[in-house]
Amino acid sequence: MINRSELLTKLGTWRWPFPRRARKPAAPLVLGGYTQQQRRRRRRFIASATLALISLFYGLVVGATGTIFLMQLLLLPAFAAFLVLWLLPETDNPSPRLVEVLFFVYLGGAMLWPDYLAIALPGLPWITMGRITAIPLAIFYISSLSQSRHYRAEIKAVLAEVPVIWKAMAIFAAVAAFSVLVSDKPFASANRLFVAAYAWVMIFFIASHVFRRPGTATIFCYLVWASTIVICIIAVMEVRRQAIPWAGHIPNFLKIEDEAVQRMLSPKVRGSTGVFRAQTKFASPLSMSEFLALSAPFIMHIAAYHKNVVARIAAVCTIPPLIWAIAKTDARLGMIGLMFASLLFILAWAVMRMRQRKDSLLAPVVVLGYPLGFAAFIAASFAIQRLKNIVWGSSAYSDSNQGRIDQVNKGLPMILERPWGYGIGRSGETLGFTNPAGMITIDNYMLSLALELGLIGLAAFVIMFAWAALTGAKEISRTYDFESSLLVPAAITLVNFLIIKTVLSQLENLTLFFAVLGLTVALIYRVREHTRRAAGQLPQEAAIAP
Repeated sequence: MINRSELLTKLGTWRWPFPRRARKPAAPLVLGGYTQQQRRRRRRFIASATLALISLFYGLVVGATGTIFLMQLLLLPAFAAFLVLWLLPETDNPSPRLVEVLFFVYLGGAMLWPDYLAIALPGLPWITMGRITAIPLAIFYISSLSQSRHYRAEIKAVLAEVPVIWKAMAIFAAVAAFSVLVSDKPFASANRLFVAAYAWVMIFFIASHVFRRPGTATIFCYLVWASTIVICIIAVMEVRRQAIPWAGHIPNFLKIEDEAVQRMLSPKVRGSTGVFRAQTKFASPLSMSEFLALSAPFIMHIAAYHKNVVARIAAVCTIPPLIWAIAKTDARLGMIGLMFASLLFILAWAVMRMRQRKDSLLAPVVVLGYPLGFAAFIAASFAIQRLKNIVWGSSAYSDSNQGRIDQVNKGLPMILERPWGYGIGRSGETLGFTNPAGMITIDNYMLSLALELGLIGLAAFVIMFAWAALTGAKEISRTYDFESSLLVPAAITLVNFLIIKTVLSQLENLTLFFAVLGLTVALIYRVREHTRRAAGQLPQEAAIAP
């Protein structure tokens, strides 16, 4: 009989009689601490549990509130998408041409497509043409920044040429983000911050890089010109019909049942005079007048400096319809912008003429006599009744003038009481000023900025636009071809913008002005780079055709 110890010994020495398949040697561990099965299981469990909790939270909120907080719930996925794009590996393979195409599509939509023709889904903001194009533009731009060191270096080189502007922009963005925390309605302020991030700040940085490439600034100039022609044609149709041409013919999927939209589509008439006011694709006649004041310097530049005679004649022929369209808006700010644009353009022309033609007699006379001529214009604006009505307004504008004065008197104590602001997008309700129709209104964007972002935000905003205009004006004498000399209308537009924003608080054209700000920075960089190259500080390159 075999005892227990012998049985265990035999079992321990027993082997399987059939040959076994040879096992492959275990692969050596690479970063073994990161490939341990136990840790991988633990991390998978944590990730799955986190995803389940987030899904449960989203489900509970949507189930309990419907689509009320849908926009706020999308902030976390948007932030996660941004992190994914920003953490993409370095491939040095950006998509600059795709960003450029989307950028011009976005600007074209901002100039020609009405914001109130949009898709409205429950719980979401209007899905406008701008937002449809801004999302892919942001994705490709951020991915290009993340994946290409060379792309980042190009942007850094442009911005470093005028560092005050990008630093003021950074302060402006930071103050806007901080204002959400102090807002009485943080969700509403967060929505406005999101718009400011992609429509203002991002557009500035993209524009400063896109316009760095030769030819792109000229495309922008032509786009502004073409958009102005389209706006003037629509204005003719609107004045003849005494209504917006597409009012009553909007497709159902673009029709928004909202009181604000109905006001935008309704005919505009000045109450004190009964004069019909054109607005075309804009939300109000004031925004249309502001856009035409923006486009005027670029059309003047084509008329004065383009090498193609046909283009120059066509630009000259565009100016009378532009003036007519501004007059049909019955808005003084457009006429004031047009007059200042004309006066500043004449001065810039004289300065550039003195540089190009040393034997010119007219240019020095214009430059030396400009202060006297400007003073004469101001005096005439008070002495000549018709000119006074255009610049300073008649009795028909007394109510709007008094309204602006009352707004400033009411807003200044509120700014001093809280100099850090009341939250971005909260100026209207904070001021609480209503027009005779009972609608909350605010007419001065500088006052609006001071109420929303405080004194620091206002200072940063004014500094970046004023500094760009002054720096661009200093570089005008160094421009070397048609495209680089677009610095003239760009600087004039920025000056006009600061003037107009003292009497207009609407944001409809603000994207275009931030694009012009980026254009100014890019052209300053190109002019200085050309100067350094001509001085032998940079390697010579092939000449750029104007």
